[in-house]
Amino acid sequence: MKHHIETFLPFSLPKDSSIWVVDDERFEFRIIEKGLIQSKQAYSMEHLTNVEHLLGRLEKIDEGAEAGPAMIMMDINMRGMNGLEALQAVRKMSSNQSKPYIVMMSNTAHPEDVDHCRRLGANMFIVKPDQLGWYAEFFNSLA
Repeated sequence: MKHHIETFLPFSLPKDSSIWVVDDERFEFRIIEKGLIQSKQAYSMEHLTNVEHLLGRLEKIDEGAEAGPAMIMMDINMRGMNGLEALQAVRKMSSNQSKPYIVMMSNTAHPEDVDHCRRLGANMFIVKPDQLGWYAEFFNSLA
């Protein structure tokens, strides 16, 4: 698969940043997690299996009950509320207007999905790579 990436709003992550991966497929999370391990970056990573869990956690951040992630990597195609709906909801939340950084992921690069992500305030859109090493390079590029 040819890799596709679109950067709308460039960013970098401070050391020891927290990354939340929102994807209903555990297998996809494991691939991303292995890429982070290969990168040797000191980011922490947490898997959220659905959008409802994400939005609940973000509400706790708004209430001051917990610290939020520096970056959210979110699949567009999930059961229930999809990633595009979640992106819109996250950007409407009061304390989450400009952060966290949001990377939207999909298995394909449909132009309408890419444009939708850009318009809704995502920082980046990537087609999920088929090579584990890509994620290691990706995380290293954020440091």
